[in-house]
Amino acid sequence: MNAIVYPSDLTGSIKIPSSKSELHRFVIAASLAQGNSFIYNVSLNDDVKNTILAMKELGATINFKNNILSIKGFNYEKKESIFFEVKESGSTLRFLIPLMSYFINNVTIKCGKELIKRPLYSYLSLYKEKIIINNEVIKLTGFVDKTIYKVDSSQSSQFISGLLFVLPLLNHDSEIEIINGLVSVPYVLMTIKTLEKFGIKIYFQKNNIKILGNQKYKACMHHIESDYSSACYLMTLGLFHNEIDCYKMKKNSLQADSLYYKFIKNLGGNISFIKGHIITRKSILHSINIDIKNCLDLGPLLIILLVLINEKACITSTKNLEYKESNRAYAIQEELKKFNVNIDVEENKIKLNGNYHIKNPNKIISSHNDHRILMSLIIFVLCSKTTATFENIECVNKSYANFFNDLFTLNAKIKIIKNKI
Repeated sequence: MNAIVYPSDLTGSIKIPSSKSELHRFVIAASLAQGNSFIYNVSLNDDVKNTILAMKELGATINFKNNILSIKGFNYEKKESIFFEVKESGSTLRFLIPLMSYFINNVTIKCGKELIKRPLYSYLSLYKEKIIINNEVIKLTGFVDKTIYKVDSSQSSQFISGLLFVLPLLNHDSEIEIINGLVSVPYVLMTIKTLEKFGIKIYFQKNNIKILGNQKYKACMHHIESDYSSACYLMTLGLFHNEIDCYKMKKNSLQADSLYYKFIKNLGGNISFIKGHIITRKSILHSINIDIKNCLDLGPLLIILLVLINEKACITSTKNLEYKESNRAYAIQEELKKFNVNIDVEENKIKLNGNYHIKNPNKIISSHNDHRILMSLIIFVLCSKTTATFENIECVNKSYANFFNDLFTLNAKIKIIKNKI
């Protein structure tokens, strides 16, 4: 489908969907628990659905009703073979490679054509001859049982999280030594906090994580936080329009993208947190330099926000943007050119020179099949009060299925055009 976005006057309140990052982790941990777990405040998206289907393949019983997931964990009897698809979900793939290889002797994973291009360096180094990648298929032949795991997580923290789900089940203690630094530290802390909820103890200090063996997952109940990654798009709208209220938010969240609140404050934004409500209002903003090492997913949105402020600025730690659903630095650069905006993409930073003269594009804006690129550029159009046509808008279903409905609630003028069959 395509969408035409027109200048709009926006205001209103939106209940933000549940955190995709936290939900992934709770679905996996609950499936490992021996008993019945209940997860509340659930908003499903394509990525989480892929994780649910994979856990069902392992034998977990999972039901969804009235925004509640009830999950009965699978038994730990090892199986000979399994086949499952992850489509374009990098989280599903990286979280489940260690787990699947531990319980299943022969694992076949079918990936999407873009996902297979994303790095699996840490697992390739760890598994060596036990992992084979052929076109869009990954095959695993057994788990790598070690006392010390040396993991390069300079590209993604998900390699660490993937190991953390399974290492407590080993019959011995183990350690993870992090080499070449760790990006997105908040996501590792989120995994550890999730495991604690299920009775698993992990000890994390600097570049070393210690995991006791012979631990057991205990079933629990949990209310999933609302998603800061989704809220950030709507929070941005309030800075250039009327009051926008994102509610049901947690103040002291481990979600990496909760840093956006601090960034807005430092930019001079009119933003406040009142009893679970994050409220943004029209603001006079000034540019600052921003490091996104621990919040890579905010990269595209921060780029468009700084373009809108229209002053000189620099975003650093941007190299890993190339390892996402698209090469996000170059994707956003390519699409902004259509608005007469040029940004300088370097190896590990992006420079914005300011003094932009934003124009209506005369070409269709590509999503690059990347939900965060699409949502960021739609927010850019709504804040710059330009008009633009977007293609392949279905990709928002990967993380924020209700994105367009929420924009309509805020009075956004958008025409959805269904493709002819």
